[in-house]
Amino acid sequence: RLLTVSRESAAILVLMSTPANELTNRIIHEIYSCGGFAWRAESTGILDRQKGIMRTAPKKGVADIIGCHEGWLVAIEVKVGSDKMSPEQIGFGKNVEHAGGIHYVAKEFDEFQQWWRNKIAWMKLQRELLEHRKDDKL
Repeated sequence: RLLTVSRESAAILVLMSTPANELTNRIIHEIYSCGGFAWRAESTGILDRQKGIMRTAPKKGVADIIGCHEGWLVAIEVKVGSDKMSPEQIGFGKNVEHAGGIHYVAKEFDEFQQWWRNKIAWMKLQRELLEHRKDDKL
């Protein structure tokens, strides 16, 4: 028995199986499995069918994954193969770090996972130091 799908649905199915999409899904799962919260940030434009134009996203350069762990904002840009950061993506990452968040460019899962586990240990240490300082003031 054959499954009939629309062009839009077929495009979504193809998108879901790309290496970048698979890496994104694995990273989100890893963040959740370590006690964090994360989601895929949709920053692509939207097709306005009535006008036949593509409307740009409200904010260019937003990282592919946005999340939170131990109170820290985490922004992860996923780049696979020869894909490179745009000037807007570089700027977004710098803004996240300037505001005290954590930004990372993920190219492969094992490398991300090692970085993430080290970063979790660092975040926990930072939280303990902050709590220790609060106790000292009391």
